Amino acid sequence: MKSALDLLAEACSKYILGVQTNYSIQPLIRLVQKGWTGPILDVVSQSLDWLIRLREYRHHLVHRLMPSLRTGHRTETIGSTTAKVYYPVVVPRKTPSFVPDTRAVHAMEAEDDHLTGLDYGRAVGTTLRSDGTEEVVHLQLSTRPSQGYVAIEHFVAEHLENFEWLFQNLMEALNALDFKPVSPNQGSG
Repeated sequence: MKSALDLLAEACSKYILGVQTNYSIQPLIRLVQKGWTGPILDVVSQSLDWLIRLREYRHHLVHRLMPSLRTGHRTETIGSTTAKVYYPVVVPRKTPSFVPDTRAVHAMEAEDDHLTGLDYGRAVGTTLRSDGTEEVVHLQLSTRPSQGYVAIEHFVAEHLENFEWLFQNLMEALNALDFKPVSPNQGSG
């Protein structure tokens, strides 16, 4: 997505006089942060918070250590009742804190075979037999993302939706310009 944003920024910069992006969205972000406006910069401005969050997240992912994205499953049997749960891949919803020591990251992940970012549930249903013994008749295991985490498919869908909005609105701005370069307006930011 970062590469797509950078390519989109390069295409848009051809229609903002005096602006060179060198295949990076960052120059457009900086112009918006300094208060510059114009048809293209106004669209970027509407996505500014998302663009900044995405860049921070990507920077952290590429340049710092992040917990590994692991998945798996757990099977448990009580008596003749068996349950199985698959662990979804989850990622931090926001840019995670920097953990400079990979051993610390792996130690956190190895605790009790529980993966970081998942909450686990277990429900057991029993019945009392006529002889007074208890029998397990229902066993259910579950997982869900912990607070601050999200299933990776939801994380990607959210960012894809934001990218599609930005792309569509930038194309509309370029169409409105009839693909003719314009000067940006200097704001007071």
